[in-house]
This record gives sequence, structure tokens and C-alpha cells, in this order.
Amino acid sequence: MQQPTTAASAPPSSDVQHWHAGVRASLLMGMSAALLTACALEQYQPAPLDQGVVPVSQATASLDDRAHGDLLTRLGAAPQWPLTQWSPAQLGLLAVARSRQVAVARAAIVGAVAERALAAQWPNPLATLTLEHHADADQGHTSHWSVGPSFAFTWSPSSRRRIALALADVGTESARAQVAEAAWSARTTAVAVALDVLEQHELMLLYERSTAARAAVIAAARAEVAAGVTDSFEWQTLQLEANATRMNQFDLLTATTAAEVALASALNLPLRAIAGMVMAVPSAPAALSYGEMQQRMLSAHPQVLLALAAYARSEHELALAIAAQYPDIHVSPGYFFDQGANVWSLLGGIVVPVFASHKVAIKAAAAARDTAREQFYAVQSTSIATLQSAYANWQVSATALTSARTLAAEIARGQAELAAKQAAGVVGQLLVARAELQLREIDVRVAAAAARLRRNGCALEHASRSVASDAAFADYLRELTAAATDASAAVAAP
Repeated sequence: MQQPTTAASAPPSSDVQHWHAGVRASLLMGMSAALLTACALEQYQPAPLDQGVVPVSQATASLDDRAHGDLLTRLGAAPQWPLTQWSPAQLGLLAVARSRQVAVARAAIVGAVAERALAAQWPNPLATLTLEHHADADQGHTSHWSVGPSFAFTWSPSSRRRIALALADVGTESARAQVAEAAWSARTTAVAVALDVLEQHELMLLYERSTAARAAVIAAARAEVAAGVTDSFEWQTLQLEANATRMNQFDLLTATTAAEVALASALNLPLRAIAGMVMAVPSAPAALSYGEMQQRMLSAHPQVLLALAAYARSEHELALAIAAQYPDIHVSPGYFFDQGANVWSLLGGIVVPVFASHKVAIKAAAAARDTAREQFYAVQSTSIATLQSAYANWQVSATALTSARTLAAEIARGQAELAAKQAAGVVGQLLVARAELQLREIDVRVAAAAARLRRNGCALEHASRSVASDAAFADYLRELTAAATDASAAVAAP
């Protein structure tokens, strides 16, 4: 007897088949849209270089540009704008702001911050949507298609991610130290050449006074020859010395031109931009003890910080090599709608090296860490030796200036006494003129000693990386090394 056909065993109707096909199509479209959305693509936008920007900007720039005034005013380094006199410290700030090297190093901070954000991301699973077409459909199925998504995910020990973040942090600190080094280099170069220009201008004026005093001595000597008091040998000798002084002035003029060219180059400005610039004599900075300078240097010197970052990087790389001993776990779940059948799968495994040995990698990383340690000690030693030399030179130049000023005061007293005796008719004009010439010559020596002290002070600041007397630069340095997201926010490079 034929059994009745039940609903469960009856073949699906055409409507039901169409409904299943519609559901599968909807699921396929939904999964495809989800995968495409997860891949949110960005469009490539080329940024061609304009090779005329730098030449034009540097050729047209001037000291009195509004951007320079805004920067110096914001940092509290310009009581008024435009400035009537420029100090070496103000020019140093301007050199940092206009330095292309500082701009490059500043941009590297942005890159380091972006790399840190990338290291903080969790690894993305690999999503795959598989679509197959079968030449022959299985028995009982009319569809030739099979479709289904699958995922692959590799799980690594959490310690590796922490180490990767620590390495990214080291990269950010290294980028900041590079900015500080570039800023210090730009500032010191500009301040040093500005001090040279100031010295040349001072010496030129003093040489003119010395030349006038020597002319007065020659005139007095010739008057005595005419009066029969002495022979002509003395004034002729004085004339030869005057000629030597004129040659010195010519050499000084050449040195002044060279110093002004160097200053314009340090500021990335055309030479005409500093023509007629009036230099202000800087006040003597507050003296720090050697111990204070060394302490600041060892904690803030960019080269020391870079060596310290290199050692930290080697430590993290060793930790990463040790963490690599622990295997990754690979998981790949999937679903497949295979011609009407629901197929689920779950694959997994442990990823371990087969041939390579972790011991070799760990040994290499440990050796690199030992090298970085010795390099750090070497940088500290070199920095301390440089600071000792700079501090000794600064002390010697300070002592020399004190001695020169003491001698100048004695000569001034002697000249005043001779002038009084001349008024009383005790001594002649030639002796007083000689004393006046000696006073003008010692003024040159004092000015040269003062300039040497300023130069050695600049070298000492650079060696110690200490700017206790320049709060504006200290503030600007903190601003430049901040972990900003826009490098152009703090650098007014041309």
C-alpha cells in the first residue's frame, strides 16, 4: 500500500526554491557590502614638488617680515617690532625658525607619532568570500553555485604588542631628540657668526679711534722735529706703524664681510636683508657651576638622549627576540553554503619555526644591546670631555678679560696724570699723545677679550645644552619637540 507523502519528505516547491535563492543572494550581497565597507579605500593624491619655492622665499625674505615679529613677540623676545637692534639671541631664534633641517626633524615627529598609532592597532583578521561554480550539480539540487565566507586570525602573545608599543615610543623620543639637536645646531651657528659680526663692527670703530690717535702722535713727533727737539727717525717709525694699522683695518673689513655672509647663510636670508643691521651687545649670562652644567647636559643633551634611546631600542628588540619563542595561534573559522548544504569549518594551528633557531636571534640581539650600552657610555664620556674643555676656555677668557680691563684702567689713570702735567707745562704733547694712543690700543685688546669671552660662552652653552639665560629659546625648544600632529604649527620655516 502506498504511503502518503508528508510535508517533510515532499520535494520543495518552486516558490520555496526561489525564496532560498533570494535569501542566499541577499546574504551574498550583504557580506560583499560589509567586506567592501571594511576596506574603506583612500584615493592617492600626488603632491608634486615646487622647486622654485625655496629660492624665491629665501631671495625675497627680510629681517622685518611679519612672521618673524609674530614669533619673537609670542616668545617674549621682542619688546617692540620692528626691532631697532638685534641681539645674537634673537638672531639665534630666527635661525631656528627658518631652519630647513629643523623643519625636516619636526616632520619626523609627526611620522613617529603616526607609527606609534599604527603599532597600537590590533591585527586585522583576514576575511575571504569564496564563490564556486560546479559543472554538475549534486543529486537533488538544481544550483551549480556554492558560496560562503571564511576568516583567518593569528593570535600572538600580548607581550609582543606591548614591546612593539615601547619600540614606537622610543622612535618618538628619538625624533624629539633629533629636533632638539637640529635646533641647537641652527641656534649656535647663528649666534656664533652674529658674535663675529658684532666683534668686527666694534673693532672697526676702535681701530678708527686708534688710527686718529696715531695720527696725533705723528703730528706731535713731526712738530718736535721741526722744533729741533728730536730727529726725524721717530716720526718716520711711527708712520710705518700707522701703515701697518691701515693694513690691519683692510683685513678687518674683509673679515667683516665674510662674517656677514656667514650670518645671512645661517639665517637663510639674502645678504641684502642684513645690510645696515645694528647689533646689540649682549649682557653677560648668569654663570652656572660646572656641576650644574654637567647635570643638565647628561639629562638634556640630544646626543645623550639619542644614545639612551638607542639602548632602550636594543633592550626592546632583545625582549622581542625572546618573546618570539612563544608560538602564534592561527584560527580560521568558515561557513560554506554548498549547493543547499550548510557546511561549517574551524581550522586552527600553532605557528612554530621549523628550521630557524631562536637562540641565534636572541644572541644577536643581546650583542646589539651590549654594543648600545658601550655606545651610550662613549657618548657620555665625549660630552663630558667637550664640556670640560669649553668650561676651561670660558674661565680662561673671563680671567683674561678681567686682566685686560684692569690694565686699561691703569693706563687710563696714567694718561689722565700726563694730561694734567701737560696742562701744567711739565710734559710735552708727544708724551701725552703716546699715552692716548696706548689707551686706544688697550681698548682694542679689551674689546677682543670681551668678544672671545662671548664666543666661549656660546660654545659653553652648546656643549652643556644649557640656556639658563635664554628663556625664549628654552620655551621654543619645548614647543618644537612637542608631539604635535602638524609639523608646520610650531616651525616658521621659509
